[in-house]
Amino acid sequence: LKYYTNLNGVKDLEDKKRVTFKGFEVIVKQDAYLNAERMLNSTENLYQISVQLNYHLNENIYLAGQTSFANFGNAGAYAEGIVGLGLQTNYFMNNKINIFLQGLAGGAGGGNINTGEGFIIKPSVGFNYKLNSRLALRSTAGYIKAISGALSSASISMGISYRMSLLTSK
Repeated sequence: LKYYTNLNGVKDLEDKKRVTFKGFEVIVKQDAYLNAERMLNSTENLYQISVQLNYHLNENIYLAGQTSFANFGNAGAYAEGIVGLGLQTNYFMNNKINIFLQGLAGGAGGGNINTGEGFIIKPSVGFNYKLNSRLALRSTAGYIKAISGALSSASISMGISYRMSLLTSK
């Protein structure tokens, strides 16, 4: 996939002081909420497919947006739309691993999951294992809490991250 542009007057890459690369990350992952509290049915695990987009402000700070939809665990109509901030380390251990901490918050509901009025918070910690300059395996452990509902569960996830950058002018 290639994208060429003449946006904002960027014509000559020789003047490197005028252009910067802005990093993006697209993450596809499978989440699991352990013992997710239901409104009517008994408590059981909830599984969902998630897509997260990270916009890197610099090497160690990023803005995140995530959407998720239940795919297993008898919660078919459950969905989330959450945003937040993340911090990450530089890569270490032969430039293969980095650790991150992120806090996301937003709306969730449906599927008989007890989210109350629907506002959730979702802090997590995890690591990336770099496969190459663009791809990394990603794993997280965290917690999800509905502010006005009974949902209060540990969460884990596994996925894959694809990194790209766009050229912008200053």
